[in-house]
Amino acid sequence: MHFSMARQAGDSVRGSLWQCCSERTVFRVRSGPDYKRNGFKEPSAETFYDCVGVDVFRLQKKHLHLCQYIKLPDIPEAERGVVNGLPPFIVINCMLPGYDPPNPLWGTAVSDGPGYSVVVYLRMKPETRAALQAGELSPALDLLKRFVENPDERVRFKAMVNVLNTPELDLGFALRKLMTEYNMKPILTRPQHQFFTDNRTYFEIDLDVHLFGYLARKGFSMLKPLLPTVIFDVGCTIEGWTDEELPETILSCIHLHHLSLDDAPELDFAVAPLVAQQQ
Repeated sequence: MHFSMARQAGDSVRGSLWQCCSERTVFRVRSGPDYKRNGFKEPSAETFYDCVGVDVFRLQKKHLHLCQYIKLPDIPEAERGVVNGLPPFIVINCMLPGYDPPNPLWGTAVSDGPGYSVVVYLRMKPETRAALQAGELSPALDLLKRFVENPDERVRFKAMVNVLNTPELDLGFALRKLMTEYNMKPILTRPQHQFFTDNRTYFEIDLDVHLFGYLARKGFSMLKPLLPTVIFDVGCTIEGWTDEELPETILSCIHLHHLSLDDAPELDFAVAPLVAQQQ
């Protein structure tokens, strides 16, 4: 089985497609000096990892630690194993609810049920590997290393979304207001995330949107029918707090066209306990 979402080739934008945008990310990141006072931001340097594949699965309930069910792509012997604390693959599993959130005032709380996993596979870039092997770590690369190695640093993970075709979308007042307010705004994912690793090949980040606040889940529920018409970039980074940790650098960035969740294959791990991926 190949990755379930096709990679964009050339200028074609037909169907659900993804494209790596590691060298042209539009996201601006924290920069010193004295960010807390000055609030300086600048375009990110090139990312540390490239996206090599995207899967979208329908599931009857959310699944954590998907890497235990997925065979990652083969890589050359020289690229295998952890280098200076970082693995060759970082996998992000974004678990999305397929049901409307109950009203928090009178509904019964629901934190699991039918939904989707959008799984992004990131592979370490040669430049990142060379810097790690030479011990020449930028502040952001050192911060990423600490994030992977030290659980106390994992409160720093943040994601951001840039919707590129908002004027073309048929949005109501409430949804347009939400998208205007939060577009390109970094959001810390704590505490709705978990982390898994085999200490050799991958570090997996599971983002649980089922546990997000009511307004965020309601906003996603309203946006979901429109996703097949949306074009957007998604990026993530590790938040720097001091001048010594800045400027931040985007970990990876992908460009998504017309994401159709309901057309995704349904995955049943009782029937298919291992999904083999190829680049």
